[in-house]
Amino acid sequence: MANKQFVNGATPLQLNLIKIVSEYLKNPPKDRKGRKSLSMMMLEAGYSKAMASKPCAAFRSEAVSSALIPIIDRIMDKRDKALEYITDDKLRVSSARDLTYVVSELTKNHQLLGGKPTENINNLYNGEQIKNIADRLANNRGTGSDGTTPSS
Repeated sequence: MANKQFVNGATPLQLNLIKIVSEYLKNPPKDRKGRKSLSMMMLEAGYSKAMASKPCAAFRSEAVSSALIPIIDRIMDKRDKALEYITDDKLRVSSARDLTYVVSELTKNHQLLGGKPTENINNLYNGEQIKNIADRLANNRGTGSDGTTPSS
């Protein structure tokens, strides 16, 4: 195994990733064509495809997460400012959708860069599946999911 040199607790790959993510977030693309996923940035930094397929692991490392704290803080500040501008009046017009999108994207980026999941992985079933399970359980007790008793 090659001897890794560490700078401030970070490997060369981690330092490269921090640089790429920092630059990307400081100068985001103006259109969709320039967007990069965290996996794409990891590949650009020199990570393997296997490692890039699970970007959460790299962003949970102490070296990467601590280096990105100032950027994460700026994302949260921008998200909070966007939240302040969502008023009842703006909820009635289309720009509220844009503000909601901004809040959503900033929250997702905050979660990803902080090494947190962006989805609720505890709920393994969709709404229809949950209703079907509830119906089967209720039928075993003699009532449907809506509380009615099936006709005999």
